[in-house]
Amino acid sequence: LEKSKQFVRLGEAVLCPTGVEKAMDGFFDGLVKRPSFAEAAAARPAAPSRILAGKSGQGARFFVSCQGMRCVFDQQTIAARVAAMGREISRDYHGRDLLLVGILKGAFVFLADLVRALSLPVEVDFVRVASYGSATTSSGTCTVTKDLEADPAGRDVLLVEDIADSGRTLAFLVERLRARGARSVAACVLIDKTERRERALDLAYTGFTVPAGFLVGYGLDYAERYRHLPAIYALEPGEDAVTA
Repeated sequence: LEKSKQFVRLGEAVLCPTGVEKAMDGFFDGLVKRPSFAEAAAARPAAPSRILAGKSGQGARFFVSCQGMRCVFDQQTIAARVAAMGREISRDYHGRDLLLVGILKGAFVFLADLVRALSLPVEVDFVRVASYGSATTSSGTCTVTKDLEADPAGRDVLLVEDIADSGRTLAFLVERLRARGARSVAACVLIDKTERRERALDLAYTGFTVPAGFLVGYGLDYAERYRHLPAIYALEPGEDAVTA
């Protein structure tokens, strides 16, 4: 605010009445602007190997106990790769009737960024397949708990998945969409993890390839936690990092 309207000293707002602006001029050097929450958080002493701090929006920060967690892909790396994937998809599907199908829940963050990186009109829909539950290993079965609302018949469908692990979910959905008359069905995954691959997959677009590890963040979860983290971390089994 203008200096003639409001001053802030030690966190308290003091309104300057009309006509006394000049009298207050001498106090400017002694007035201190109240630090923002982000500035206050940045000034906190760090605890190496215990606290990981990072921005989580304008004027806010998140703090994550990172015992057992290791950053695999940071925000900048993810953003650059998603932008590149968006350019590839836009080029390959130019002039075609593209239906993007996000696989819930994990793909919602990736899909939100990916669709904004596209330069062509698309329709977006979602499907949910129960497979992981609350464990770190796949349950081995695929059950559709939310089906498409759009009709895939005669259309080019691009499945968008956060991570390809065993391959069962993607293989199941590819077969299901082809049976429903889709003109073409392709898969786009942020992470291709080959450690436990059981079904062969033909991935049209891959963000990153990792050999192993349980990953969280950027939509990926462990027992429905950590999806909100803006980067991707490897979570060691048995550790229970806490967010606040």
